[in-house]
Amino acid sequence: MQCAYYDHSCDSRALFADLAIAGDESFEQHLNKYPVIYLDMSGFVSRYKCEDIITMLTERIKGDVIKSFPEIGTATDSQSGLIDCLLHITEAMGQKFVFIIDEWDAILREYEASSVVKDQYIDWLRQLFKDTLGYRVFTGAYLTGILPIKKYNTQSALNNMNYEGLKDDIVAMLGSEQRIVDTDSFGNDISLVKSKDDVLTLLIHLGFLSYDSNEGKCYIPNHEVETELVRAVKQNNWVEVV
Repeated sequence: MQCAYYDHSCDSRALFADLAIAGDESFEQHLNKYPVIYLDMSGFVSRYKCEDIITMLTERIKGDVIKSFPEIGTATDSQSGLIDCLLHITEAMGQKFVFIIDEWDAILREYEASSVVKDQYIDWLRQLFKDTLGYRVFTGAYLTGILPIKKYNTQSALNNMNYEGLKDDIVAMLGSEQRIVDTDSFGNDISLVKSKDDVLTLLIHLGFLSYDSNEGKCYIPNHEVETELVRAVKQNNWVEVV
């Protein structure tokens, strides 16, 4: 759907004509206006799972982009990186890209914790989206995926204790309630989870909880996440929840 809406290589007006978006003032501004890069990360990992997968990924995307813009892309240095290649094309045509990654977390799920591929992949994402060049190349990025709740260290806050009332909050949210959470104290380091608020904030970052910034409260967003959360809680023997 995202590809169909943004991609400049097609005319998808009829697909959205009877939907609410068609009445939005931004509809004409963005409909079929951008070159779109689409990556099915789960499919790529299943086909090419190896220790060299990040290099393969980079070269495949770069090759596809150059093929799509032969007059511009072939002028790039063959040794240049992906972001440099995209920047060259962006500046030449005066139009930024949209990058859509389906199941972005597939590598984190499929490779062993000790694999260097995970660190390489995170660095690759940072180079694309956190570097200042990324703002010059991409008008937007859309990543789908949800990581499993698991132990990232020797202890998990979702374990056999009520950790500052964490269990009570999870039980309440499974009962469709919202709970207050302080998201400011979390340092974005999953190895340094020091409080209940850190746990809830981490679950917000991972997509297991939604956050109402006006109310400062978190809640379970949908049935799919609820089912996954119940499974995680069940495995840790929280009898009251089970």
